[in-house]
Amino acid sequence: MNEVDEEILKFISTILLEGEDIELDRDTPLLEYRILDSLNAEELIVHLHDVYGVLIEDVPPTEWSTISKLAALVQSRIG
Repeated sequence: MNEVDEEILKFISTILLEGEDIELDRDTPLLEYRILDSLNAEELIVHLHDVYGVLIEDVPPTEWSTISKLAALVQSRIG
């Protein structure tokens, strides 16, 4: 896992899931397992903008449905 993967995993685990004991990895389907919904997806988008200065609002959540896909998208927009 790289730094972006780890940041996303940490944010989802501690903030969005509020420390619930749910096993997550890079390929956990976030939408299918209902880890992300419309409200916390927006919170995640704002967090990624605050931390990395990237906007991903133009990309449908189905295209960043796992931590690995989301990290790749963020990295592609960082530079």
